[in-house]
Formats: sequence, C-alpha cells, structure tokens
Amino acid sequence: MREKSRLMIRQLASFAAAYEAQYGMPPSTREMRDALGLKSDSGIRSYIKQAIDQGLMFRRVSARGGTRKSGRSVAAVLHPVHKAERADMRMGALERKLHEAAEVAVEASEALKSLCHDLRKGQAS
Repeated sequence: MREKSRLMIRQLASFAAAYEAQYGMPPSTREMRDALGLKSDSGIRSYIKQAIDQGLMFRRVSARGGTRKSGRSVAAVLHPVHKAERADMRMGALERKLHEAAEVAVEASEALKSLCHDLRKGQAS
C-alpha cells in the first residue's frame, strides 16, 4: 500500500471518529469525501473499505440485520492510545473551563463583598 493511501486512511478514520464524537453519529459518505478533498464517491468508498479491512472502521448493522440506509453506516474505531489522547484533550478543555468558571466565581464573590461593604457603610451613616 502506498504511503499516500495509508495517510488518507488514517485521516479518514480520525475524521470519522472526531465527527462522531462531536455530533453523536458518524459522518455521511459525502461528508467524508469532502473532508478528504476527494472528487468521486468511488475514491472514498475504496478508502472506507481499506479502513474497514484494517480494523480502523466498521459498518454498523441495524436492529433488523441490514446496514443503515441513511448513508451514515460507517463508524470509526479508535486505537486505545488515541482514545486516551482524546480523553486527555477533553479533560484539558474541561479543566480550562472549570478554571475560568472558578475565576468568574471569585470575581463575583469579590464584587458581592464590595457591594455588601458599601451597603453597610451607607447604613452606618
């Protein structure tokens, strides 16, 4: 397999996993094709088949036994190392948001203390 094909397959699996993590469903074939900058459906289908053969992606099966007809029947499988990296990235983002929220809470607390102090001064006069 050529290096370009390997790179495209990895990019496809990475895109599909990121898309599904963000939207809760796998991308359509057209969305995968557009994300990789391909012009034909046959090209993306070939990369999808190779990714499935390599165990990077799989076809979802409906409860009735057939593949889904929505065009969103392919999902990515992340390697455990990549799952851990993604979890670390999400944890880092959550920690940053928590830190920002804590800073806002401290600022609000200081403003409230100042307001209470000003009100007490006004009552004492």
